[in-house]
Amino acid sequence: MIKDLRPAALAFVVLTFLTGIIYPLIVTAFAQLFPNKATGSVIEVNGRAVGSELIGQPFSDPKYFWSRPSATSPQPYNGASSSGSNLGPTNKALHEAVAKRLKQFEHKPVPADLVTASASGLDPHISPDTALAQCDRIAKARGERGHFLMANGRAAVLEPHDSLAASSYLAIAEVTGRADRTRILAAAAIGEAEVLDLAASEITSRTETLVHAGRMALRTRRTSRLGAITLSYRLRTILNSPPVPAAALR
Repeated sequence: MIKDLRPAALAFVVLTFLTGIIYPLIVTAFAQLFPNKATGSVIEVNGRAVGSELIGQPFSDPKYFWSRPSATSPQPYNGASSSGSNLGPTNKALHEAVAKRLKQFEHKPVPADLVTASASGLDPHISPDTALAQCDRIAKARGERGHFLMANGRAAVLEPHDSLAASSYLAIAEVTGRADRTRILAAAAIGEAEVLDLAASEITSRTETLVHAGRMALRTRRTSRLGAITLSYRLRTILNSPPVPAAALR
Protein backbone atom coordinates (compact mmCIF):
# COMPACT_ATOMS: atom_id res chain seq x y z
CA MET A 1 0.00 0.00 0.00
CA ILE A 2 2.74 2.46 1.06
CA LYS A 3 4.71 1.40 -2.00
CA ASP A 4 1.80 2.48 -4.21
CA LEU A 5 1.16 5.76 -2.37
CA ARG A 6 4.77 6.93 -2.48
CA PRO A 7 4.94 7.63 -6.28
CA ALA A 8 1.47 9.18 -6.20
CA ALA A 9 2.44 11.52 -3.36
CA LEU A 10 5.71 12.39 -5.09
CA ALA A 11 3.87 13.16 -8.35
CA PHE A 12 1.40 15.33 -6.40
CA VAL A 13 4.19 17.35 -4.76
CA VAL A 14 6.19 17.75 -7.98
CA LEU A 15 3.17 18.77 -10.08
CA THR A 16 1.96 21.17 -7.38
CA PHE A 17 5.41 22.77 -7.31
CA LEU A 18 5.63 23.01 -11.12
CA THR A 19 2.06 24.11 -11.92
CA GLY A 20 1.27 26.00 -8.72
CA ILE A 21 4.54 27.88 -8.21
CA ILE A 22 7.02 27.65 -11.10
CA TYR A 23 4.52 28.07 -13.98
CA PRO A 24 2.69 31.08 -12.44
CA LEU A 25 6.02 32.76 -11.70
CA ILE A 26 7.19 32.28 -15.30
CA VAL A 27 3.91 33.58 -16.74
CA THR A 28 3.90 36.56 -14.35
CA ALA A 29 7.51 37.40 -15.21
CA PHE A 30 6.79 37.15 -18.96
CA ALA A 31 3.71 39.37 -18.57
CA GLN A 32 5.88 42.17 -17.24
CA LEU A 33 7.11 42.66 -20.80
CA PHE A 34 3.61 44.07 -21.42
CA PRO A 35 2.89 45.90 -18.14
CA ASN A 36 -0.20 47.78 -19.32
CA LYS A 37 -1.96 44.67 -20.67
CA ALA A 38 -0.85 42.54 -17.72
CA THR A 39 -2.52 44.90 -15.24
CA GLY A 40 -5.87 45.18 -17.04
CA SER A 41 -5.17 47.78 -19.76
CA VAL A 42 -5.96 50.52 -17.25
CA ILE A 43 -6.54 54.05 -18.56
CA GLU A 44 -5.04 56.78 -16.39
CA VAL A 45 -5.65 60.53 -16.41
CA ASN A 46 -3.27 62.67 -14.35
CA GLY A 47 -2.02 59.55 -12.58
CA ARG A 48 -5.54 58.43 -11.59
CA ALA A 49 -7.15 55.25 -12.93
CA VAL A 50 -10.40 56.15 -14.71
CA GLY A 51 -11.23 52.92 -16.57
CA SER A 52 -9.99 50.09 -18.73
CA GLU A 53 -9.60 49.70 -22.49
CA LEU A 54 -11.37 46.34 -22.16
CA ILE A 55 -14.49 47.53 -20.33
CA GLY A 56 -16.96 50.03 -21.75
CA GLN A 57 -18.52 52.90 -19.84
CA PRO A 58 -22.04 54.34 -20.05
CA PHE A 59 -22.31 57.88 -21.47
CA SER A 60 -25.44 60.01 -21.70
CA ASP A 61 -23.89 63.42 -22.38
CA PRO A 62 -24.63 64.36 -26.04
CA LYS A 63 -21.01 65.54 -26.43
CA TYR A 64 -19.69 61.98 -26.30
CA PHE A 65 -20.12 58.76 -28.26
CA TRP A 66 -22.72 56.60 -26.54
CA SER A 67 -21.71 53.01 -25.87
CA ARG A 68 -23.77 49.88 -26.39
CA PRO A 69 -26.41 49.22 -23.73
CA SER A 70 -25.21 46.97 -20.91
CA ALA A 71 -27.28 44.36 -19.05
CA THR A 72 -24.91 43.88 -16.10
CA SER A 73 -26.15 44.54 -12.58
CA PRO A 74 -26.42 46.38 -10.29
CA GLN A 75 -25.02 49.03 -12.66
CA PRO A 76 -24.10 49.05 -16.38
CA TYR A 77 -20.61 47.83 -17.34
CA ASN A 78 -19.99 46.18 -13.98
CA GLY A 79 -16.67 44.40 -14.50
CA ALA A 80 -17.36 42.09 -11.55
CA SER A 81 -20.64 40.84 -13.00
CA SER A 82 -20.29 40.18 -16.72
CA SER A 83 -23.62 39.06 -18.20
CA GLY A 84 -26.11 39.54 -21.01
CA SER A 85 -29.85 40.07 -20.72
CA ASN A 86 -30.57 36.46 -21.80
CA LEU A 87 -33.72 37.73 -23.54
CA GLY A 88 -34.70 35.98 -26.76
CA PRO A 89 -35.68 37.82 -29.98
CA THR A 90 -39.40 37.25 -29.29
CA ASN A 91 -39.25 38.41 -25.67
CA LYS A 92 -41.67 41.27 -24.93
CA ALA A 93 -39.31 42.89 -22.40
CA LEU A 94 -36.56 43.06 -25.05
CA HIS A 95 -38.93 44.67 -27.56
CA GLU A 96 -39.98 47.27 -25.00
CA ALA A 97 -36.37 48.03 -24.02
CA VAL A 98 -35.31 48.48 -27.66
CA ALA A 99 -38.35 50.67 -28.41
CA LYS A 100 -37.48 52.89 -25.43
CA ARG A 101 -33.88 53.23 -26.58
CA LEU A 102 -34.95 54.09 -30.14
CA LYS A 103 -36.82 57.16 -28.86
CA GLN A 104 -33.45 58.80 -28.07
CA PHE A 105 -32.59 59.07 -31.76
CA GLU A 106 -34.09 61.48 -34.27
CA HIS A 107 -32.79 59.81 -37.43
CA LYS A 108 -33.68 56.29 -38.47
CA PRO A 109 -32.60 53.59 -39.09
CA VAL A 110 -30.52 53.15 -35.94
CA PRO A 111 -27.68 50.55 -35.96
CA ALA A 112 -28.62 47.44 -33.96
CA ASP A 113 -25.61 47.60 -31.63
CA LEU A 114 -26.75 51.04 -30.40
CA VAL A 115 -29.97 49.62 -28.94
CA THR A 116 -28.99 46.04 -28.02
CA ALA A 117 -26.58 44.85 -25.33
CA SER A 118 -23.59 42.60 -25.99
CA ALA A 119 -23.40 39.09 -24.53
CA SER A 120 -20.79 40.14 -21.97
CA GLY A 121 -22.34 43.49 -21.10
CA LEU A 122 -18.80 44.94 -21.07
CA ASP A 123 -18.01 45.42 -24.79
CA PRO A 124 -16.20 48.79 -25.15
CA HIS A 125 -16.40 48.86 -28.95
CA ILE A 126 -18.98 50.35 -31.30
CA SER A 127 -19.28 49.73 -35.03
CA PRO A 128 -18.45 52.36 -37.69
CA ASP A 129 -22.18 52.65 -38.46
CA THR A 130 -22.90 53.40 -34.81
CA ALA A 131 -20.18 56.04 -34.67
CA LEU A 132 -21.44 57.76 -37.83
CA ALA A 133 -25.02 57.70 -36.55
CA GLN A 134 -23.92 59.89 -33.62
CA CYS A 135 -21.70 62.39 -35.45
CA ASP A 136 -24.43 64.98 -36.05
CA ARG A 137 -25.48 65.02 -32.38
CA ILE A 138 -21.88 65.32 -31.16
CA ALA A 139 -21.03 68.08 -33.65
CA LYS A 140 -24.04 70.12 -32.54
CA ALA A 141 -23.28 69.59 -28.85
CA ARG A 142 -19.60 70.48 -29.21
CA GLY A 143 -20.06 73.41 -31.56
CA GLU A 144 -18.82 76.70 -30.18
CA ARG A 145 -21.72 78.70 -28.77
CA GLY A 146 -22.86 81.45 -31.12
CA HIS A 147 -21.01 80.14 -34.20
CA PHE A 148 -23.07 79.17 -37.25
CA LEU A 149 -22.50 78.00 -40.81
CA MET A 150 -24.70 79.64 -43.44
CA ALA A 151 -25.98 77.85 -46.53
CA ASN A 152 -23.64 79.94 -48.72
CA GLY A 153 -20.63 78.51 -46.89
CA ARG A 154 -19.79 81.60 -44.87
CA ALA A 155 -19.40 81.52 -41.09
CA ALA A 156 -21.55 83.82 -38.99
CA VAL A 157 -21.45 84.62 -35.28
CA LEU A 158 -23.62 85.84 -32.43
CA GLU A 159 -22.40 87.02 -29.06
CA PRO A 160 -22.17 83.96 -26.75
CA HIS A 161 -24.55 85.58 -24.24
CA ASP A 162 -27.24 86.12 -26.90
CA SER A 163 -30.38 84.06 -26.25
CA LEU A 164 -30.21 82.68 -29.82
CA ALA A 165 -26.59 81.53 -29.53
CA ALA A 166 -27.56 78.03 -28.36
CA SER A 167 -30.04 77.45 -31.21
CA SER A 168 -29.47 74.55 -33.60
CA TYR A 169 -30.79 76.48 -36.61
CA LEU A 170 -31.42 80.15 -37.38
CA ALA A 171 -33.37 81.93 -40.08
CA ILE A 172 -31.00 84.87 -40.66
CA ALA A 173 -32.50 88.12 -41.93
CA GLU A 174 -29.54 90.52 -41.70
CA VAL A 175 -25.75 90.26 -41.34
CA THR A 176 -22.79 92.61 -41.43
CA GLY A 177 -19.00 92.38 -41.61
CA ARG A 178 -16.37 90.64 -43.72
CA ALA A 179 -16.75 87.22 -45.29
CA ASP A 180 -14.43 85.68 -42.68
CA ARG A 181 -16.12 87.45 -39.75
CA THR A 182 -19.82 87.91 -40.43
CA ARG A 183 -21.97 89.13 -37.54
CA ILE A 184 -25.65 88.28 -37.31
CA LEU A 185 -27.83 91.33 -36.71
CA ALA A 186 -31.31 89.87 -37.08
CA ALA A 187 -32.42 86.24 -36.91
CA ALA A 188 -35.01 83.86 -35.50
CA ALA A 189 -34.57 80.37 -34.07
CA ILE A 190 -36.22 77.57 -36.05
CA GLY A 191 -36.38 73.80 -35.68
CA GLU A 192 -35.15 71.13 -38.05
CA ALA A 193 -38.71 70.37 -39.19
CA GLU A 194 -39.16 74.03 -40.19
CA VAL A 195 -35.86 73.98 -42.10
CA LEU A 196 -37.00 70.93 -44.06
CA ASP A 197 -40.34 72.58 -44.80
CA LEU A 198 -39.21 76.13 -45.66
CA ALA A 199 -36.17 75.12 -47.71
CA ALA A 200 -37.55 71.92 -49.25
CA SER A 201 -36.90 73.09 -52.82
CA GLU A 202 -33.25 73.90 -52.05
CA ILE A 203 -32.36 70.70 -50.19
CA THR A 204 -30.38 68.19 -52.22
CA SER A 205 -29.92 64.51 -51.48
CA ARG A 206 -27.14 62.29 -52.75
CA THR A 207 -26.83 58.54 -52.40
CA GLU A 208 -23.50 56.80 -52.93
CA THR A 209 -22.65 53.11 -52.94
CA LEU A 210 -19.44 52.22 -51.13
CA VAL A 211 -17.61 48.93 -51.63
CA HIS A 212 -15.04 47.66 -49.12
CA ALA A 213 -13.21 44.95 -51.06
CA GLY A 214 -11.16 43.70 -48.11
CA ARG A 215 -14.23 43.04 -45.95
CA MET A 216 -16.54 42.15 -48.86
CA ALA A 217 -18.92 44.84 -47.55
CA LEU A 218 -21.43 46.89 -49.51
CA ARG A 219 -22.86 50.09 -48.02
CA THR A 220 -24.95 53.06 -49.08
CA ARG A 221 -24.31 56.59 -47.88
CA ARG A 222 -27.15 59.10 -48.15
CA THR A 223 -26.41 62.78 -47.50
CA SER A 224 -28.95 65.61 -47.40
CA ARG A 225 -27.60 69.15 -47.70
CA LEU A 226 -28.88 72.69 -47.74
CA GLY A 227 -26.09 74.43 -49.58
CA ALA A 228 -22.98 74.01 -47.39
CA ILE A 229 -24.99 72.71 -44.44
CA THR A 230 -25.20 68.93 -43.95
CA LEU A 231 -28.66 68.20 -42.58
CA SER A 232 -28.35 64.43 -42.32
CA TYR A 233 -25.81 61.72 -43.00
CA ARG A 234 -26.82 58.08 -43.01
CA LEU A 235 -24.65 55.05 -43.65
CA ARG A 236 -26.40 51.73 -44.15
CA THR A 237 -24.77 48.32 -44.54
CA ILE A 238 -26.42 46.26 -47.28
CA LEU A 239 -24.00 43.34 -47.34
CA ASN A 240 -21.31 42.46 -44.83
CA SER A 241 -19.64 39.12 -45.52
CA PRO A 242 -16.41 37.61 -44.11
CA PRO A 243 -13.37 37.79 -46.40
CA VAL A 244 -13.21 35.02 -48.98
CA PRO A 245 -9.89 33.12 -49.05
CA ALA A 246 -7.87 33.86 -52.17
CA ALA A 247 -7.80 30.17 -53.03
CA ALA A 248 -11.59 30.16 -53.26
CA LEU A 249 -11.53 32.87 -55.89
CA ARG A 250 -9.36 30.94 -58.31
